[in-house]
Amino acid sequence: MPPAVALAAIVAVAAVFRLALGAGHHLPTVLGDELVYSGLAKGWALHGRPLLRGSVEGGYSTLYPLFLAPAFGLAADGARGLAAAKALNAVAMASAAVPAYLLARRAVPPGWSLGVALLSVAVPWTAYSALTLTESLFYPVFLAYAVVLAVTLQRGSWPEQAALLATLAVLVGIRTQGLAAGVGTVGAIVLYGALTGELARTLRRFAPTLTALSAVAAVGVGARAAGVALPTSTYDPLFGSLGRVGGMLEWGAWSLGSFELALGVVPLVAFPVAAWGMLRAGGNAGARSAAAVSVSLGAAVLGSVALLSASPFGLDRLHERSLFFVTPLVLVCFAHWLWNGLERPRALSLACALGAVALAALLPRELVFESFDVDVPSALFFRELEAQVPGVPFRVWTIGIAAVGAGTFLLARRPFFPVLAVALAFAGVTARVDFEDSLTSAQARSLSWVDHALPAGGEVTLVNLGLAYSTEPCASAAWHEQRRLVVWTEYLNARIDAVAWLYEPNGFDGLPARQLAVGTGGLVLSDGRPFAPRYVVIDTRQSVTGVRVARFDLTSIRHPELGNGASLTLWRVDPPLRLYPLPEPVPPRGDRLGC
Repeated sequence: MPPAVALAAIVAVAAVFRLALGAGHHLPTVLGDELVYSGLAKGWALHGRPLLRGSVEGGYSTLYPLFLAPAFGLAADGARGLAAAKALNAVAMASAAVPAYLLARRAVPPGWSLGVALLSVAVPWTAYSALTLTESLFYPVFLAYAVVLAVTLQRGSWPEQAALLATLAVLVGIRTQGLAAGVGTVGAIVLYGALTGELARTLRRFAPTLTALSAVAAVGVGARAAGVALPTSTYDPLFGSLGRVGGMLEWGAWSLGSFELALGVVPLVAFPVAAWGMLRAGGNAGARSAAAVSVSLGAAVLGSVALLSASPFGLDRLHERSLFFVTPLVLVCFAHWLWNGLERPRALSLACALGAVALAALLPRELVFESFDVDVPSALFFRELEAQVPGVPFRVWTIGIAAVGAGTFLLARRPFFPVLAVALAFAGVTARVDFEDSLTSAQARSLSWVDHALPAGGEVTLVNLGLAYSTEPCASAAWHEQRRLVVWTEYLNARIDAVAWLYEPNGFDGLPARQLAVGTGGLVLSDGRPFAPRYVVIDTRQSVTGVRVARFDLTSIRHPELGNGASLTLWRVDPPLRLYPLPEPVPPRGDRLGC
C-alpha cells in the first residue's frame, strides 16, 4: 500500500473512531471552558463578532471559535451545532497523523513513519475531541509547526522563516500556550546551530525570526506593564508566576512522572538516548533537525505546563491535558531508536532508566487521584486499578510499572516489546477515558427548546434567578438541578446571546455575567440603565410583564436522574423587564410543584 493511501486510511479510521465514541457526550464537562468556546463560536456564527454572553471578548482563543462557527451557523439548533462541532474536532484530531508522519519521515523510513502517525492519533488524549476545547485544533497545528520548524532549521530561507512565523501566529491564535513554541523555537535554533558548529552563522541566518520574536515579546511585556489588554491577557496570572522556580521544577518532575506512565514508560526513557543519537548524526541533517525540534519544543511545552501547575491558575493539579501535544515528538525519537537497532550507551541508558523509576516513585498519590479527570485521564486507569486490586498501594503500582518499562528499555533486543508497552498503555488508559453522559441524542435536542420555540430572527437573554432554596426535603436537589438546567440551556441553544443574573449568580458555570437589580420601573443593569431585552428565559416560578412563548420542564425528557422539577420559561418581554411578585411561599421546585 502506498504511504499516502495508508496515511489517509489512518486519518479516516481515527476520525470515525473518535466521532463514534464522542457521540454520547452532550452536556458541558469542563466549566466554564466549554461555555466560553461554544459561546464565542455562536457569536461568530450569528453576529460575525467574538461575542460571549452579549459582550465582545478577546481574551480567549480567537481561531478555535472561528473553526467551530460554521457548525453553529448551519445547524438547525444548538444541539445539532454541538454535534457538528464534535465532528470537526474528530477530523482535526485525526489529521494530526499527517504532520506526525512528515516529521517522522525526516528521521525514519515510511513504514516506521506510518507507525508514528498511527500511534499519534491513538493516544488516549484524542478523547478531547468529544469536548468543546482548543486541544482538538491545537494538536495538529502544533505538529504542523514542528514540521515547518524542522524544515526551516535545515534551509532557513526568508520565505520559510515567514511561513514559520505565520504558523506560529496561528498556533497562538488557537491557544495561548503556543507562546511556549516561540521560546522553543529560539532553543531549537541555538541547539541546531551549536551542533553544526556554525552557531554564529545560524543566528545571523535566523535574524529575521529572532528579531520578530524579540519584538513581539517586547510589545507584550510593555503592554502588560501599561495595563493594556491583549488576546493573551486572560492568562496573565501565569506570567506572574515565572519567579516560582522551585515550584516549577517540582511540578515539572511530577508532570513527567504522570506522562511517562501514560506513555508506557519506554518511549520517555528512550527519548534522551534517541535524541542524543539523532543530534550527533553527522550525515543525517533531517534526523538532527527533527531531534532539535523535539528536544526544544518538548522542553518549552513542559516548562509551560510546570508554570501552569505552579501558578494559582493551575489549582494544584497535574495537567496532562496541556502536555500531551509533545507525544508525537517523543514517538519520532522513539521510532528512530528502534529503527537504529536499540542503541544503548551504558552510562546514559542506566541513568535514564533509574530516572524513570525515580519519577514514578516521586509522584504523589493525591495529585493523581484528586486531579480533574479531564486534566489527567490516566488517573482513571489508576483509580480502576486500585478498585480492582485494593490491597496494593498506588506507589507500588507506579514503581512496578516504571521498573518493568525501564527493564524493557534496557533488555529488549527487538522492537516488539517496547512497542507492545506503548500499545498496552494507550489501550489501558483509553479503555477508561469516556466522557459519555447519560442523555440520548433525542433528549439533548429537547434541551434546544429555545431555538425551536423562538421566532425567526429572535435572540434571547438568559436570566439566572438566584432564589435561595427552602428547608423542604426536596429543595436542595431542586436548587442544584435548576442551576444545571440554566447552564445546559445556554450550552445547547445557539440563539441565547446574553446571560444575566438577579439576586445571586449561578456559581455552577464559572463565568461572569451581567448583574441586574430591581429598580422602580423594572430591572436595571449595574450602571442604572433599564434592562430591556426582547426575549428572556427565566425561572418558571417568576412571571414577568410580557407574553409567555414556551415553557420547558426538565421532567419532560423522562430521564430517571432528572426528576427534581427544574423548569424555565421563554417570554416575549414588554420592556423594560418587570417582575410580578413571587408566590408565597416560593415553591421549592422550578416547575412550581411541592416536594
